[in-house]
Amino acid sequence: MNRSKRVALLLVTILALAPVSSADKHGIIETEESDLEEYYQQIDDLLNRWEIPGGQLAVLHNGSFVMRESFGFADVENNFPVENNSKFRIASLSKAITAASILTLIEDRRLTLDDKMVDYIPHLIPEPIEGCDYPNFDLDYSINDVTISHLLNHRGGWEVSSDPTYWHWNTWHSRNDPCIDKEGLNSQYDNGNTAPIQMESILKEWLRHPLNYEPDTDYVYSNIGYQILGQIIEQISEQNYEVYAIENVLTPMGITSMEIGMTMPDQRDPNEVLYYDYEDDWSLCHFPSGTDDEGNPIFDYAADPDCGDFVLEEKDGGGGWISTASDYAKFIAHLDGTLFTSAFSDPFEFFIGNPSAPSMGGYYGRGVYIASTDTQVWNHNGAFSGSSTAFKRDVTDSGESVISVLFVNTRPTSSETIDGKTWKSDRYSTIGKMMQIDYSDIEYLTDSTNQEELSNDDDSEDDNSVLELSSITDILTVLLIAIVGLRIAKKSNLL
Repeated sequence: MNRSKRVALLLVTILALAPVSSADKHGIIETEESDLEEYYQQIDDLLNRWEIPGGQLAVLHNGSFVMRESFGFADVENNFPVENNSKFRIASLSKAITAASILTLIEDRRLTLDDKMVDYIPHLIPEPIEGCDYPNFDLDYSINDVTISHLLNHRGGWEVSSDPTYWHWNTWHSRNDPCIDKEGLNSQYDNGNTAPIQMESILKEWLRHPLNYEPDTDYVYSNIGYQILGQIIEQISEQNYEVYAIENVLTPMGITSMEIGMTMPDQRDPNEVLYYDYEDDWSLCHFPSGTDDEGNPIFDYAADPDCGDFVLEEKDGGGGWISTASDYAKFIAHLDGTLFTSAFSDPFEFFIGNPSAPSMGGYYGRGVYIASTDTQVWNHNGAFSGSSTAFKRDVTDSGESVISVLFVNTRPTSSETIDGKTWKSDRYSTIGKMMQIDYSDIEYLTDSTNQEELSNDDDSEDDNSVLELSSITDILTVLLIAIVGLRIAKKSNLL
């Protein structure tokens, strides 16, 4: 066989065995940028615009993944990238996990929405102290009127200008507040040497204060109510809150990455990202580093995400969870009923529930915000120093759910704007572009698909997989190319 024939045969072989492109693998038309690629670029542009160190994205359509992507760095200093199994603090997105746990107790008939809060938290009911009018405030309402339903819908009566669930030990003692039992706290926490204050103590101190409004007459977002719900779950189940949620909510859903996170870097999950305060703020660490000559605690300064701003493990029911974006997307798909779970039945109606919801517009449901009158659009944001999380759920014209989840490891300054938009508004509008994707002819990802799916297919680790065919169409396309090549070779008298 002469050299020309060998070249022709080699060309035909290469054409026949050429791997299918990334676009073909995902059912994407290659002649123009696909909807998925465009959405990926929009998210990437958002993160670059706000100089976000690292992020993670998951998009679920009708219960199946169409995107699982990671961006930037989990550890900037060491150039460790965010991966699809990296875990992030999800902050207030934790509230939906607490609400789901409450639903399991309701379905087990161990609790009702109309039950009174105080009946389940005897350990949190405070003792009267001198100088504080508790429990005889000159009001027609009290904590005795708060129900489980009020707690879930943020209608329990709290409107605090400064959230006590974030307070440092020193803050509790510097406030001129007759309803704080400073002597009791000093005794319980060895004058601060065994700080930080546990959530049970925080709630007990705050329940000694008068409510700010009559329960169910207003909506005011408050972490206090969901922290109390976490305590109620423990009291009824006689289990640790985290253990109960994992065993009764998450495990039946096949979700494995979620857990309560830890504040201190050396105690965190090995797959957890590092967190970066946007302004590089430092504050007094909530954990004392030692004791001075007078026996008082020493609080060193620390980066806000590392113990200078909050104690993550104490914020369990209101904001303490960590997760991957993909597992959180699966979790929401179980709450809206797209995916089945044995944990509870008819969850959609529960999570959109609010007896005082307005007839028009959005409102807070149970652990999620309902952003449309028809109750089909859900969302929620979460934020700590070093963390910003969000999800949005909507439906296609044919009624199929679409869920997009975005986690990042910083929180841009709330007052800062770029092109007239804050981070929160820019992120929300960008995430919402998930509804511009045409889902009618799209291939779903498998659980084993890794993060190179859309953005880095040219760098696939599986170099031995020469032929990657994803459909009958792919097979026919390769055969057609081979036939054409053979005909060209024959016409040229090379075969």
